[in-house]
Amino acid sequence: MSPIMASNTANVAKSLNCVPEDSSSDSEETLLCLKNTSMEAINKFAISYPEDAKPRIGGPYFNPSYDGDYISERPSVSLSRGDFVKDLPLLLSWTTNDGAWFAPPHLPTPSSALATLQLHIPNLTPASHSRLEELYPLPSFSHLATPNVTASYHLAAQLHRDFWFTCPVLGFAQKYHRYRSPSSTEERSSSNQKTYLYAFNTTRYAPVFGTMSVPHWRVGHLSDIPYVFNTRHVPGGDNSPEQLELARRMSSSVINFAYGGDPNGKGGLEEGEWRGAFDGEGKGMGVMVVDGKEGGGGMVRIGNEEWMGEEEKGDGLQRDRGRGIRWERLVERCAFIDGIAEEVGV
Repeated sequence: MSPIMASNTANVAKSLNCVPEDSSSDSEETLLCLKNTSMEAINKFAISYPEDAKPRIGGPYFNPSYDGDYISERPSVSLSRGDFVKDLPLLLSWTTNDGAWFAPPHLPTPSSALATLQLHIPNLTPASHSRLEELYPLPSFSHLATPNVTASYHLAAQLHRDFWFTCPVLGFAQKYHRYRSPSSTEERSSSNQKTYLYAFNTTRYAPVFGTMSVPHWRVGHLSDIPYVFNTRHVPGGDNSPEQLELARRMSSSVINFAYGGDPNGKGGLEEGEWRGAFDGEGKGMGVMVVDGKEGGGGMVRIGNEEWMGEEEKGDGLQRDRGRGIRWERLVERCAFIDGIAEEVGV
């Protein structure tokens, strides 16, 4: 458990008077006290800490963990072995700025950006630290800097997004596809349409973030929720006709998937154009970039440079979508992050 999570857990125990003066928060006495405390009382304090944070909906306060008993091993180990329920349809996603909440806006250096990551990954080795500096060079984020928000902040936000959201999604999709049960080429070709990916790159929360003085959160975590559930009114948010139409179409795609395992169908985004993540061509993973422009979104691929260049020869909008995904360097960054799962503790 990271120091920040241990501290938050200890604070809950202290608030419940479960840490005797002559004892520690990880003692058997504390554990017994918490076991004998009602769930209502624990939740009251556990919820109050993140709610009192500034900003109020900042980073995580309690992370899941494995104990070798109820959860027998790290989930990444089970995934790598193929030890999970197979052949279910999957719709997996992330937002462009999922990691925006995890760092303060005035980080001065790349080292300070990496330090925000190490709060959650205390076992990160010096070698991994150095490799992350290579994979996330500061100049790549300089164009995002403003007088009030540093390039190092954007570096940190990208690190957190990749570590906690995007790379776990891509890694899970790859492993799930690898262990699908159909064995013949024909069966696998039809089966691989069961996994769909989308990267959400628009938000209705921009006015809200502006009011909160955090406009740099941009397409922050949960930005896709009002679209998925076709929310007609977001308090303080963007409720323009264009956004409501995108919400209707995105929700239709999700309903199509829930009903038949395929987001394509009547009323959805890019009807008939939302392809599976693995189309059998050996050209990486297909992802629907949802940005609300010209039909709501478009398919791009996450993969190697030799064929990514082909996509960038398309029309202006589709070219920009492809370049945006390529700028994120997801293949090499996520391969590295997936390879240090033991250090991360997942």
